Amino acid sequence: KGGDPFVFGRGGEEALAALQDGLEVRVVPGITAALGAAAAVELPLTHRHTSHSVAFVTGCPAADLSEPRVDWRSMARAVDTLVLYMGVRHLADIAAELLAAGRPADEPAVAIEKATTPEQAIHYFTLEELRGGLAEGLVQAPAIVVIGAVVRIQQELAALARQALV
Repeated sequence: KGGDPFVFGRGGEEALAALQDGLEVRVVPGITAALGAAAAVELPLTHRHTSHSVAFVTGCPAADLSEPRVDWRSMARAVDTLVLYMGVRHLADIAAELLAAGRPADEPAVAIEKATTPEQAIHYFTLEELRGGLAEGLVQAPAIVVIGAVVRIQQELAALARQALV
């Protein structure tokens, strides 16, 4: 498993099970996938004039339906930048919930596939495009999806970097 074992990595579950069985546990910290992916594409997750909050959220509902699901409508109103882990298969539904809660249809989103590897790929969308299923079949897991105005900052940084190379 890549990233930090305690951020959507089941590190807590595994540590509890091991300790309950009398095993010694040693945790090797890692950089969570969201931070690695964002840094790899020069995407600020917060920005002084654009985003004052960020949330890391699972985009994959638990198989055990007794567990609480993400309240996307509350999340849409509470957080400027949303970072989705494991959400590729559910992007249309998540986008629909965010739009229903009042997020703008033209709000930018980016999917970063296989971040920090030679196969890294970046796909840009709007929330409306995600709701319409544009990402289906195009974005492949593993991918981190970032939704929020900070995506425009990343696009501006990338454009300026390309101009500097000319």
